Amino acid sequence: MKPTLTNISYLIKKYGPSVILSALVFFIIFYSVKIGILIYKAQKGPEIFYNPVFGIINKPSFTNSTNSAGIKFSIDTIEGKPTTTTASANIYAIPPPETKFGYRNRLFFMAQNIGIIDPTSSYNLIDKNAEFNDNMQKLEIDIRNFNFSYEYFYKNNLELFDYAIIPISKKAEEDAKAFLKSIDKFPDEFNDAKIQIKFFFFDKEKNTMTHVKRNLDANFVEVYFFKPDLEKTSFVSIKYPNTHNYVKMIPLEDKYKIVEAQIKYFDKSAELFGIYPVKTGDEAYKQLKKGKGTVIRNLNSLDKVTIKKMFIAYFDPEDYEEFIQPVYVFQGDEDFVAFVPAITDEYLSD
Repeated sequence: MKPTLTNISYLIKKYGPSVILSALVFFIIFYSVKIGILIYKAQKGPEIFYNPVFGIINKPSFTNSTNSAGIKFSIDTIEGKPTTTTASANIYAIPPPETKFGYRNRLFFMAQNIGIIDPTSSYNLIDKNAEFNDNMQKLEIDIRNFNFSYEYFYKNNLELFDYAIIPISKKAEEDAKAFLKSIDKFPDEFNDAKIQIKFFFFDKEKNTMTHVKRNLDANFVEVYFFKPDLEKTSFVSIKYPNTHNYVKMIPLEDKYKIVEAQIKYFDKSAELFGIYPVKTGDEAYKQLKKGKGTVIRNLNSLDKVTIKKMFIAYFDPEDYEEFIQPVYVFQGDEDFVAFVPAITDEYLSD
């Protein structure tokens, strides 16, 4: 029997409401479950993937520093409480430096370009450091990676300041870069470096160095090279708020005189890295208060400190370490600075 319009109309009237009601119930149940899952995921937070391929790693080494024991801390940040910016962080391996054949030629090249007239006559090898010395200057070079530190004893030649001119930021930066390039110690990464320039006045009568804001008041200039951000995270060093990569100069008419310079640069492995869990801001702050933080800067020996700012940064080592890893940075009254390793303690070893 073929369906007629009358039969179809009858079936719609009889079963239509039930079908529509069933469909509505289905969609209500379906979307209720979906919304419930979304709410659960939102409350739980995003799923975090860890891949601690290096296992337990050593804490960063903070030389010439003290722990935070004996200091009473309070916090007065913009947020009013410790902050957590990430639940995980990439940890990068640093390839170990190795002495390469022909390193002596590179040492002589650096020494001669710096101004050591006869490097062979004052060359000493102490462990992995080649040391050049004379009455006016000292140069130390790591024979494995050619990281170096240089000092010209300008206090033995104070007449230089009689010829000092007003330092210009652009000229100071250009001369600092030219100097590092002349000894082949300007890493490619420094093309994107954050550069900070500071001005000072040296009073040769009082033998004092004073930081000044204006270049017009200066006769001494320092140029600092900060590594560019890694994954939108800045670098800090044991010399924070400065860095251990710098050039210091006395501005003279023809050429700025280099009186101190240092590059301690370690490149990371782009392929070899792990993903490690990070302490919360609350956990890091508790460790700081329990004396497990490291005080990097406390010029006035404060025993009570109010933390004004805290953030996570990658630690840039001055001496070789196996890994680049993050630290919590706490900044407080009177330029106080302290670090707390950011990786959770289960993955850290002393």
